[in-house]
Amino acid sequence: MSREFPNELWRLYGSDAIAKGDYGDAIRHFTHAARYGDKYSQHRISLLYWHGAGVEQDRALAYAWADLAAERLYPSFVVLREKIWMALDEAERARALQVGQAHYDEYGDEVAKPRLAQAIASSTRQITGSRTGFYDGRLQVIGPSRGGGLMGDVGNFDLSPMYAGWRRDAGRYWAVEDAVWAHGHVDVGEVQRT
Repeated sequence: MSREFPNELWRLYGSDAIAKGDYGDAIRHFTHAARYGDKYSQHRISLLYWHGAGVEQDRALAYAWADLAAERLYPSFVVLREKIWMALDEAERARALQVGQAHYDEYGDEVAKPRLAQAIASSTRQITGSRTGFYDGRLQVIGPSRGGGLMGDVGNFDLSPMYAGWRRDAGRYWAVEDAVWAHGHVDVGEVQRT
């Protein structure tokens, strides 16, 4: 997963560090994922700066990261960005706009998406069984099952979803990401008596 989708790998490491309470390590991992346009990781970084967890609290920098996370207009990230903006004073707002541009230059979609597309293309050419990227859907990885020892029970792990066609096409990969993050918004109408 590291070469194909470094965003996913570093996001996983960051989430694991958060679960362990190691916020300094979490921000380091999320920052690596953010370089590949990982909006969830950018969102988590904004929260770490906002709360001063693992880093010195910096509300302006929290906004800059929240703005990056909201770049694709995923509703929950836009809401957080706006809440942070409303909580900033004028000096913090000015600083947030100033530092924000440098963050877009390094982590914004314009530069981050091509980074991930290059990682996906490079790894596709190296898929097991073909130097041209051919995959016929028969990949199976065998390893110890849960609780099995070195020579204990052996289980099968189906990793074929990791090689699904949509994951090998950067445009389709981003479309799936967008669909996942854009949903979750529900409009509720007026209450009706029956």
